[in-house]
Amino acid sequence: MELPSDEFFATLASLLQPHELNQFKISLNQAPMRAGWKLPWKRWAPHLKGFQSLDLPDAFILPMEFKPSEDPAWHAGVYYCQEPSAMRCVYEILKQEHLPHKFKSIVDLCSSPGGKTLQLKSLLVEGGVLIANELDQKR
Repeated sequence: MELPSDEFFATLASLLQPHELNQFKISLNQAPMRAGWKLPWKRWAPHLKGFQSLDLPDAFILPMEFKPSEDPAWHAGVYYCQEPSAMRCVYEILKQEHLPHKFKSIVDLCSSPGGKTLQLKSLLVEGGVLIANELDQKR
């Protein structure tokens, strides 16, 4: 299927609310965003507070001209760079009222591992276990 096709949008229309579908269509014409996610177990680097925040805990927009590879805080593991939509999935899980906000164990069957795996780590109770599986042996 070539995307975005009429069939693709019809499928999305059956899954999303009209305003959500409209937001998705608008996003296809927007420039991509780069974002950072501050690891909650690390201290804030003062310069990160100057970045525009996202509507997700500890997440912020990285200006395109900013180079994380030149930032000592990035090298120290204070934050992780990630596409905003990838950050959102863990927080969407937490919106489910029947789920706890801390877990004894988590299995990530779609890990790289990377940003989502780090986000999941932040949801573990002390001493919790996280298993991150990646099918691609190169990773």
